[in-house]
Amino acid sequence: MIVQSLLIGLFSMSIPFHGGHMSIFNFQIEPDAINLEFRIETEVLDHFDLEKKCDNYQSATAFCLFRYIQENTFVSIDDDLLGFALQSAIRDNDLFIVKMRAKGDFSRSEAILLNMKCFYEFDPDFENRIIIQKGTFKKSYRLSSSDKELEINTQN
Repeated sequence: MIVQSLLIGLFSMSIPFHGGHMSIFNFQIEPDAINLEFRIETEVLDHFDLEKKCDNYQSATAFCLFRYIQENTFVSIDDDLLGFALQSAIRDNDLFIVKMRAKGDFSRSEAILLNMKCFYEFDPDFENRIIIQKGTFKKSYRLSSSDKELEINTQN
């Protein structure tokens, strides 16, 4: 019990304080597609005024959220702008999860450029966590209203 308390205390001290809310964008790059899984707490999502962005938000939350993400997230791989298709969306306990997919030949892709503007107009302290996975390459980044762009070389 003492060891567990000590480990929890040490672990929590190593995590920087996070005052705002966060979403997670997990990009999994495969040779023929990029799978994007977006996660956000439903409580956080419910506080955003997405109804002004989408007329039928209450009855079509997944589609409205997908459209909002597409309008506010720009992803290019080796200078080619990607378009994602909605695969699925679920409300799982306290999370809203949207899965998207972009098809193409990404077997030799190297440079990824992300420009993220999601949710900053609702909460200037909001952060978007970006996870990029390609083969053995896996890194995580945080974007904020003051740092909205990310350029990554997946060959490192």
